[in-house]
Amino acid sequence: NIKNLKIIRTDTGRARAFIRLSIEKQCLQQYLELITSDAEVLSKRYKDYAFLRDEEKVTPFIKYLLTLSAVPFTCFTASFPNITIQYKLYVINSNKFNAQSTASAWVLLTGEKGDTGISALPKGESIVSLMTRNLGELRSLRVGHDNTGISPGWGLDHILVENVLNGHCTLFRCGGWLSRSSRDGSIERLLIGERIDRNEYRNLRNSCQKAESPTLVGSLTDSFHQELTMIMSDRSPPRFVSNLQVDNTVKAQEMLATAVNSLVRHRYHRGQGSAGTLVTLLCGPQGLVPALQSLLSAGLRPISRFNRGTPLVWEFVHKVYLEVSEVNTCHPDQPAIQSFKKCVQLLMRPSSSSVGMDGKFQTLICLGVRDGVLHRWFYMMSQSLAASKWYDNSGIFKQDSMLDEIMGLLKILEDFKIPVDVSLIHQTER
Repeated sequence: NIKNLKIIRTDTGRARAFIRLSIEKQCLQQYLELITSDAEVLSKRYKDYAFLRDEEKVTPFIKYLLTLSAVPFTCFTASFPNITIQYKLYVINSNKFNAQSTASAWVLLTGEKGDTGISALPKGESIVSLMTRNLGELRSLRVGHDNTGISPGWGLDHILVENVLNGHCTLFRCGGWLSRSSRDGSIERLLIGERIDRNEYRNLRNSCQKAESPTLVGSLTDSFHQELTMIMSDRSPPRFVSNLQVDNTVKAQEMLATAVNSLVRHRYHRGQGSAGTLVTLLCGPQGLVPALQSLLSAGLRPISRFNRGTPLVWEFVHKVYLEVSEVNTCHPDQPAIQSFKKCVQLLMRPSSSSVGMDGKFQTLICLGVRDGVLHRWFYMMSQSLAASKWYDNSGIFKQDSMLDEIMGLLKILEDFKIPVDVSLIHQTER
């Protein structure tokens, strides 16, 4: 790999690049052990007093290098931003009867240095290679399909991405359906990256390679299949499965407090936290968006005797939008109402129809954080007629003391200018 880099023209430069890449791959200790184990090569290349030929010195030195494995370095990819890197994608979906899609699927991989653009997933392949400019630390993966064919619905578990050059592996969890017939109605989702170690990577990769049939995506792990079957057995049509469902409002409040505290710590240490970390803090498994979604989901009740299912949070948000659209221009919090209406209108455009209701809610929260108006939107929702109609007594809008605490947490974010990565608000940029 180092010899193929044409931008490095000297042996000294190649040696430095080799050390950087070895550190990033967490293999420097193994490579030095391999080099020092060949006495014949050492005797030809080094003099008798060389450090690498002194076993008493080099042995403890190699052991010290083990400590470097505890830190995720990016010293190589950060130093060569313009090189071309191969990324391997392993796509895993459910083994449910109707989980495989007949539609044409696509992905858009985003890192700290850019994105791949929309790349098609060839039909009949579960392992796909992308050759693209160095993306740096991977942040998110947008995945979707064109909803064509006789069975376009797609039950996707996760997509595993391997940087072939440095060996880094990133897991993008989905655990849901990309289908117009699902409750959410989404055929496009934004997945947040999660770095995993090599052992977990091998297990997930093998589950893809052992797929019996060469379908678009591979075979799903048994644990997820059992969880998916249990959750979806009493639902028709299938609904998006969330790993962050909470069973009470108190736990949702704790999630929100943790998410806000993490964002505040990140902003206090701007020089140490990366933008990729901010993406995770906003939309990752323990991020602000899942916390607010859990909080607003608690206490929602069926709004019609003919529809016994629990509404989605975006349905409540849309109801609030219809209500505030009738408010006159003399309302005391008119700026917040106008910003809320503008953001919802952006997400109601035809170009945003593919992201579904969960995706629209995620984008709305990111826009509110970026503009510093999230707590004002939340207060506006609490004062709406929809809040009194759509929530039972366990809902957040029916508990004044807890509502005050939530408002205080969200108001903290107003004091910090939190930038939002463009991949999180992709729909509004179209």
